[in-house]
Amino acid sequence: MTKYCPKCGEPNPDDALYCIKCGAPFTQAAGAQQQQAQAQAQSRIFLFLAYILTLITGFIFYLIAKDDKELKKHSLQAILLGVVQIIVAVILAFIPFIGFLGGIINFLIWVYGLYVGYEAYSGREVRIPVISDFADTHV
Repeated sequence: MTKYCPKCGEPNPDDALYCIKCGAPFTQAAGAQQQQAQAQAQSRIFLFLAYILTLITGFIFYLIAKDDKELKKHSLQAILLGVVQIIVAVILAFIPFIGFLGGIINFLIWVYGLYVGYEAYSGREVRIPVISDFADTHV
């Protein structure tokens, strides 16, 4: 079993006296904090999963987020990335000889979304131009 840092949520070995990521000390009184940090770390996976199928998973996690503003924000960003993918596909599908670029660009947008989701899971924020600003004001 691993224990989670009460400060940053990083998983650590059971016998660790200090967090391997941030150096915070583990104390006996931190038992409740560890459980809270563990629950927080487990819920952070949803931030990544919202980007897997952009529109679909973004919409699902947006609906179940309730009071979790961070999850709502990332879900909305995933939805908007999915909308951008659709717009790119439709526009490029009608241009002769370069329609195949739509698939390549959509793949790159999807990979970028996975990167944003992974960074959110890791506790770091990546700003998506225009989309992050929109999500911040509408969550």
